[in-house]
Amino acid sequence: MCNDMGEILQDLLPKKCNKIENPALIAKIKYSKSIIKQALDKWGPDKVALSFNGGKDCVVLLDMIHKIWEKRYSDENRDKIKYPSKPTLRALYFQNGDFFPEVTQFMDECAKLYKLNATIVTKKVKDGLSEQIEQHQIQAIFMGTRSTDPGASSLKSFSPTDPGWPQFIRINPILEWEYHEIWEYIRKLDIPYCPLYDRGFTSIGLQSDTLPNPHLKNPSSQHGYDPAYFLKDGSWERDGRRIQPSFSRARF
Repeated sequence: MCNDMGEILQDLLPKKCNKIENPALIAKIKYSKSIIKQALDKWGPDKVALSFNGGKDCVVLLDMIHKIWEKRYSDENRDKIKYPSKPTLRALYFQNGDFFPEVTQFMDECAKLYKLNATIVTKKVKDGLSEQIEQHQIQAIFMGTRSTDPGASSLKSFSPTDPGWPQFIRINPILEWEYHEIWEYIRKLDIPYCPLYDRGFTSIGLQSDTLPNPHLKNPSSQHGYDPAYFLKDGSWERDGRRIQPSFSRARF
């Protein structure tokens, strides 16, 4: 039995080398990575952060950032005068409600797995953002937002925050991804994800406003619901929400 926590965590990293063959998804991955690289070129590793909530979209974004980050800031490639030691990606966890314990545990696992500089923000979103931006001089934040999310239809790959919000640039590399493409990436590349998705949850918010998706109900399934990736229509993604997420809570 292995007692080395580092080895245990390493075992959780994707092991499969399956190749994504969907041309449309390949093109989107390429574009998303180009946005990530542009952001790092412009702001560098010290002035960016990732808004991470443990959801499937953020997991895909984190995986792509991690792969680019590991290569760009490796001992062989980074500017060792500017960065004597390897920088770590700052991740902001906004937890100011009745979060699922499974989500909190998964986010903690991701922090170790991807070597994140994680900060749990328990203040209200605006206050927490203001504090983090001022404290760490953050200029841009990676967001796992898709254009079908509430209030996101007019966003661009690089969008400033709205009036009344702390000012920074929202980096949105996966805006044009579809629901089924998120799951194709996760499953094809064997990316770790929150176990609630295996119990029929398709859009995870707070315990008080989130239920398994009714379109996935299946009495013969282990949890009474099929996994999230069985959902036939991506437009049903939020049909498990008791209360549709408000713009202010869901996005900056």
